[in-house]
Amino acid sequence: MMNFRPGIEFAAGSCAGGNSLRYAWPMTLVDFSRLRDAVRHRLEVVADRELYARDPQAHLARLVAASEDLDRLTGELPRDADPMLRHYLERQSYVKALDWLEARTR
Repeated sequence: MMNFRPGIEFAAGSCAGGNSLRYAWPMTLVDFSRLRDAVRHRLEVVADRELYARDPQAHLARLVAASEDLDRLTGELPRDADPMLRHYLERQSYVKALDWLEARTR
C-alpha cells in the first residue's frame, strides 16, 4: 500500500486489469451523520418490541439489515478514524457510539 497524498489511500485490488483504487478520505460531517443515523436506526430496531411480538421474523430481518448497513459503514472508516469511535463500533457499544457521534454532528 502506498500513500501518495494525505487522505488518499491507494490499494491494490482486483478489477479488469488487476488493480483498483480505494480512496480513504478524512471523515466529513456527512460521513458522521450517515454513521450516526445507522447507529440510531439499529438501536430503534432493537427497541421495537411491538414488531418483535407481532412478527419475530420481520423483526429479525430488519435487525439483520440494520446491522449489515452499520457494519458496512464501520468498515468504511478511514484507518485514522478516532480510536474511541472505532472501539465503540467494533465492540457494539452503540449507545456510546451514538453519544460520540451526536456530539460531533450538532
